[in-house]
Amino acid sequence: MNANELADELENTTRHRDETVFTQAATMLRQQQAEIEALKQQVELLSKAFETACDGMQTSLELNKAQAERYWSKNK
Repeated sequence: MNANELADELENTTRHRDETVFTQAATMLRQQQAEIEALKQQVELLSKAFETACDGMQTSLELNKAQAERYWSKNK
């Protein structure tokens, strides 16, 4: 059952009070929330990894710049 089917079913069920659908809806929402939380954790880990990589690249660029400046100051 997808979200649209669930919404349709809930609209119809509220008239008939079929508690099974409400239980399914609650289960689906809990599963979706768990997936959202897992994805948030993945995004946070990727963000930290990206930040670390960028910091490393910045350090490398600074070292290369310093080496280039020393080279050019010696060979003028």
